[in-house]
Amino acid sequence: MALLEERLLFNKKWSWVLHVLFWLFVYLDIILDFPYMEENWDVFLQSLAIDIVVVYFNLYYLFPKFFLKKRYIIYFVLSLLCVAVIWGSNTYLFDPYCDIPENELFPYYIQDFVYNAFILAAAIGMKLFKTLLRNRIKLDELRQLKHKTELSYLKNQVNPHFLFNALNGMYVMAQKKEDNLEDSILDLSDLMRYQLYEGQKPKVSIKEEVNFLKNYIKFEQMRRKDLEVNLAIDILDDHVTIAPLLLLTFLENAMKHSKTLDERRAQVDIRIKADKEQIKAEFTNSIGDYEASKNDPNKGIGLKNVKRRLELLYPESAALNIDETADHYSVSLLIQNP
Repeated sequence: MALLEERLLFNKKWSWVLHVLFWLFVYLDIILDFPYMEENWDVFLQSLAIDIVVVYFNLYYLFPKFFLKKRYIIYFVLSLLCVAVIWGSNTYLFDPYCDIPENELFPYYIQDFVYNAFILAAAIGMKLFKTLLRNRIKLDELRQLKHKTELSYLKNQVNPHFLFNALNGMYVMAQKKEDNLEDSILDLSDLMRYQLYEGQKPKVSIKEEVNFLKNYIKFEQMRRKDLEVNLAIDILDDHVTIAPLLLLTFLENAMKHSKTLDERRAQVDIRIKADKEQIKAEFTNSIGDYEASKNDPNKGIGLKNVKRRLELLYPESAALNIDETADHYSVSLLIQNP
């Protein structure tokens, strides 16, 4: 269909083929009547010229001026006049009724008029089909552009959100005058480099994404001594790809809501499995302060963002499940690979 659309319907270099085929179809019976064509070649050309002028006058002037502006009745009447012109000119030039008695002519007049109306209707139908198809393609392009713009916006929201959390943690480290602050700055630089370069790609390998998550975990553990992360990774195929930074929101949420107000250790369990058929990622964290987490006014913003990205990137192949209790918060993501 793409070949037909591009080369025949909308490519001026090839669209003439459709026009030639249309007129060959209209005059095929006459063209194949070789004895008649040999004697009446000039008459045939005159008739063809009149038909072409009338039909294209309808398609390229009357159609956009009246039909596309929803002035259907006027367009219908003018189209009937076009049919009458074609029928009258063909009757005058070809004189097809010369051997028919005058009192029997009326049915033949009606038959030829209907035939010429059918020819014009076929041309109008093709024009209408092209118009509707072109509008549909433009609508699809606009929809894709909208999705691309929205995805870019949603992806860009990840960066300031991540940077805010990171800088907030580093501020705490600076207040405590911790020795590993300089290492944290270097780790943050690596994380931001990944977001800046790899994060702009439509897809990255699942291995690259997992390495980014590992570096983020390392960065968090440098500033949080109470954080215990259990990471289980099972990548069976290194060629599996995923949208970049898609899993970061789940990890950030797990880290954020696992913070405790007492001496208890915060625990985050991460399981990621990827093969040719699917990607499965599970993030489970203990909830340090359930009431504070429940009443957090910013709660769910990141998840709304990632849910919308999933709708745009994996409209029919992703499933997201969330389970929340007073003790733990769990997110499970399943993506079916194409």
